[in-house]
Amino acid sequence: MFTTTKQPLGPTVLRFAGVIQGLVALPCMIQLACSTFLYWSHCYDTWFYFTTHLLAASACLGIIFTAAVHWKAETTSFQTLKLEVIKTALAEILFVWVNLTHSWHLKRYIATGLAVVVLFWAPFYYAYVARNDKNSNEVLEDNERLDSGGRSAYTDSPLYTDAPEKTPLLRSQPCTLSG
Repeated sequence: MFTTTKQPLGPTVLRFAGVIQGLVALPCMIQLACSTFLYWSHCYDTWFYFTTHLLAASACLGIIFTAAVHWKAETTSFQTLKLEVIKTALAEILFVWVNLTHSWHLKRYIATGLAVVVLFWAPFYYAYVARNDKNSNEVLEDNERLDSGGRSAYTDSPLYTDAPEKTPLLRSQPCTLSG
C-alpha cells in the first residue's frame, strides 16, 4: 500500500525529475554499451571508438546510479544539490562528446542542447535556489526533526494547541443512567 510522505513538493519534483533523467539515460547506455562490445570484437577498428563509447556508457550509468540514489535516499538540500551537480556534469560531458566527436549538425546541437537544459540544468538550478532559500531549509530541517522523533516549532506552537488532530475523537464521559 502507498504511504504518504511529509516531504514538500519541491524535493518530490526533483526526485521525479531524477527518475525521468535515469529513464532517458537508460536507452543511451544500452546502445552505447552494445556498440562498445561491437567495437571490442572487431580487431580492425581503432581503440578510440571502443574507449569513447565505454566512457560515454559509463557516464550514462553514472546518471542512472545517481538518479537511483536520489530516488531512494532521504536527502537534505545540500545533498540534493551535490547529486544534481553530479548528474549535470555527466550530462554536460555527454553533450560535449556527442557534439565534438561527430560531424557538425545544427539540428543535433539544438536537440541535445535543449535536452540538457530542460532535463538537467533546470533541476540543478532549482536545487541551487532551494539550497540558498533559508525558509525552505528551515522547513526541511523541521521535517527531518519530526521524522527522527523531535518536536516541531510549527505544529507545537500555541496556535495548534486546540487543533482537532490533537484532541481525542472519543472523550471518556461518565455514563449516567437516567430514569
